[in-house]
Amino acid sequence: MEGRRIGSVKLNRGILQGDSLSPLLFVMVLDPLSRILNSVFPKLEINQEDPNMLTYSTNHLLFIDDLKIFALKQDTLLKMMEAVNGFFKIVGLEMNSEKSASNLESLSCCKTIDGISGYRYLGVLEDGGSNVLKNRVMDSIFENVKKRITMLSKTKLNSVNLFRAINEYALSLYKNYIGLINIEPSEFDDIDRQIRQLLTSLRLHLKPANKERLYLNRKALGRGLSSVTFKSELMLFQFLTSLENMSTICLRRAGILRVIKMNKWHLAMIAGFLSSKYAIIDKKSITMESLKFSQIQYLQKKISSKALHSVLFKCVDEPNVDLPASSEWLSNGNNGPRSEALYSLLQDRNLFFASADSLCNHCKKSKKTVDHMAISVVKCSTVIISGDTTKL
Repeated sequence: MEGRRIGSVKLNRGILQGDSLSPLLFVMVLDPLSRILNSVFPKLEINQEDPNMLTYSTNHLLFIDDLKIFALKQDTLLKMMEAVNGFFKIVGLEMNSEKSASNLESLSCCKTIDGISGYRYLGVLEDGGSNVLKNRVMDSIFENVKKRITMLSKTKLNSVNLFRAINEYALSLYKNYIGLINIEPSEFDDIDRQIRQLLTSLRLHLKPANKERLYLNRKALGRGLSSVTFKSELMLFQFLTSLENMSTICLRRAGILRVIKMNKWHLAMIAGFLSSKYAIIDKKSITMESLKFSQIQYLQKKISSKALHSVLFKCVDEPNVDLPASSEWLSNGNNGPRSEALYSLLQDRNLFFASADSLCNHCKKSKKTVDHMAISVVKCSTVIISGDTTKL
């Protein structure tokens, strides 16, 4: 720092976690290897409809320190592996045999893929034919998410910080796989349902409370939980837009886009899906901001269709209602997560008091519910102080 040596870091394996320079150094070191492989060995082309069309071709995939090589012939693959090992020896790197695999038995430097175990590339489990083992991957992700949420639920975090931690530490695991694996809309809905069931089992969410309210902003009477479904829609739409915008100048992105459309992934049809789901007339008019707004409207419409849960939200659009102030206990309150779940349930259900006389004790007209008692100052023209009733 400033011309002075401040110390040294011994790096035994992998990328130094938390060091933003470490991935860049790996890219700089391995870029020559990528150029060698492409210049010396035959490359495979992505399928194309027009034989005269320019297309992307390569013989390997490289992301920072994760390398996958492939070839049509076994002897070519063996020679490529020799080149990789020779390059590693020169630059001082060593292959991690524990995390490496091949479908060639003649390669003794790594394990051989069988029909059961598979291997991982960028965290995605694949078989020997590079087919994603989707069910096993999804089960593994959920188990990790479940462990993290369960661990967080045992902390002393208040509800605001707990839900923020769940979003950033647990649910963020799904972001690494959105667009990488073909996950259908119904499967994203199932993920959100599984998360809600887990929160219910931990008593962080109580049934039959308003489930849509979980995903609303805390300044709008919500609890601020991230929806994996909504997050996937935003990410997939942004990814597809990026691929389409860059496909005219980047052969690689054009190739990726062509394969996605050829295989009819959900990603390829995301714009049409969003247009249908949110009743957007012109799918070309969709932007990230308009999509976020449509998602909020979608939740509010779901709530308004429910006779009981809609009671709390009927007055939201009225000019004399201060929504942020009404949500203060959710956005800035120091409530425990289980207490907040109970308070939310009471609001959502607009519970009746279990007494023989179901009418309000003060106005003798309205039914005795939580909502009515909470706003009795307006409806009954009275203020309840220490058990006495004072006229306004």
